[in-house]
Amino acid sequence: MEIKVLNIRKSNFTNSICKAFIDIQIDNLIIKGMRIVNGRNGTFISYPREKGKDDKWYDLVIPADIFIKQEIEKYVLDEYYKFLDNQVDSTS
Repeated sequence: MEIKVLNIRKSNFTNSICKAFIDIQIDNLIIKGMRIVNGRNGTFISYPREKGKDDKWYDLVIPADIFIKQEIEKYVLDEYYKFLDNQVDSTS
């Protein structure tokens, strides 16, 4: 499985738990609208969701097993932290 980050956009919301929006490619599949979230138990990735008619939120993308989920999360978070490091370096 080949994972590639296509785009990282920092969130403009100052007090939001959402820190960035990310689009990734896994082999020939593109997932747009993932989010980096700073939650109570640490930073994690959130997959695209939509609000149903019952006002509940439903995931649009769900990893098939825990190992795929962990591999995607590790890769995406590593790329996000590199992105942040590059932003700090470019402003110095």
